[in-house]
Amino acid sequence: MKNWVWIAALGATIALQPVSGFAGDEKGPKGCSLETLDGQYLGNASGTVFPPAFGVTKPTVSSVAAYSLYFGDGTGADYVTQTLDGVKVQMKSVSTPTTYSINPDCTGTKTIVNGPQFDIFVAVNGSALTEVATSAPPNNSSGFAVSARQIRVNVDQQN
Repeated sequence: MKNWVWIAALGATIALQPVSGFAGDEKGPKGCSLETLDGQYLGNASGTVFPPAFGVTKPTVSSVAAYSLYFGDGTGADYVTQTLDGVKVQMKSVSTPTTYSINPDCTGTKTIVNGPQFDIFVAVNGSALTEVATSAPPNNSSGFAVSARQIRVNVDQQN
């Protein structure tokens, strides 16, 4: 058990390392664009779901594990597993299409097609992003109090 705690602490330390260079910084890249997000990003989140989101009738503990694909052109897809009070939620499909926009200051929005919208904040080098649900019911968010940090996965594109 001690090994798992150590591995989790090490992973958190690595994930929270600062990114060198900022949008507009003389030493780093000069901002973000759609192409900044290109590839697979792992994410997880936990928090509370409030009625009527996901059909709950009382505040409910939620956990999410996911990865998002960003295609560098304003489109993408999410693959998500969610639990509500520890019970796995059956998702309607394996892949959910998304769209996104990114401003030069590395802020933007992500929309799940026919679903909620998120504000996103992107590392200038595209290595990570964080998001928070912002849309109004019925598509979510006064009903969904979670935020997620996603870290890019380095995948060999030559396969």
